[in-house]
Amino acid sequence: MYQPGLAQSMLATQAYFDNVTRDIIDEVDDNLSVKFELIYTMGSQESVDFAPERWLIIQQVLELLPQFAIQIQKHLPEAIDIQTFGEGKFPRVRLLRKNAADQLLKSLAEYIVDRGLPGLPTRSQPDAMRVAILRYITLPELDIEDINAVEKSNFWSNLTKFPLLLVRGLIAGGVLRFTLR
Repeated sequence: MYQPGLAQSMLATQAYFDNVTRDIIDEVDDNLSVKFELIYTMGSQESVDFAPERWLIIQQVLELLPQFAIQIQKHLPEAIDIQTFGEGKFPRVRLLRKNAADQLLKSLAEYIVDRGLPGLPTRSQPDAMRVAILRYITLPELDIEDINAVEKSNFWSNLTKFPLLLVRGLIAGGVLRFTLR
């Protein structure tokens, strides 16, 4: 029997949980172990696309985060929480407000475009191309001109396509924003 009031209440509860909770994976060491990263649906064993570069680029991006987080904390101390765990350990960074997340991702993207990453040689590009790349990796919604400025350029190649799409996913796609909240 359909009960509209009950359905609305359940949807409101789900929306509440979506906004204020996090998913926790038990036994994460087993579930996310490298040995489970290969997929054997049919045929012979194959590596995951763009491996191991995908993990190296993600690691390089994550290594940049603390320096920008510390700068933002100086200007917006109530908007970001940083807990350090000692020398050589990655600090826990939590973005408590949207303006801190926006500034962190903007600073990170500008740094990547200005300096480049291994596999993503943005530093050597002309200024107009670097502006186009910055828009490409920071804007979630691109118009056709923004897409073509990057994907139809000489910069777009089999060597740069995957790193660029990965960085776009981390920044414009919201992966970093979600994981740091």
